[in-house]
Amino acid sequence: MRTTASLALAVLMALAPLAARSAPDDTVLAAVKVQDGPYRETLKGLVDLDSGTGDVSGLSKVEALLKARLEASGLAVSTRNAPVFGGNTVIGTR
Repeated sequence: MRTTASLALAVLMALAPLAARSAPDDTVLAAVKVQDGPYRETLKGLVDLDSGTGDVSGLSKVEALLKARLEASGLAVSTRNAPVFGGNTVIGTR
């Protein structure tokens, strides 16, 4: 659970300086606003799962949630085995 929340926070912090450097693009901003609710639902679902490194059961649940979300977004989804971490790497391709 902490790992997912920490990763999400790290990504948001890494992207924050980029937003400050340019004016918002109205098309992109509108697309982001449309996805705000689904994004928050997905993030809540991920944070609510106990899925620490090596927790195969929890990681399988995370994998299933991410695969469903990516497929619903129209992406082709594949996985790669990640035995060191106890689960799979989920890859969405458009």
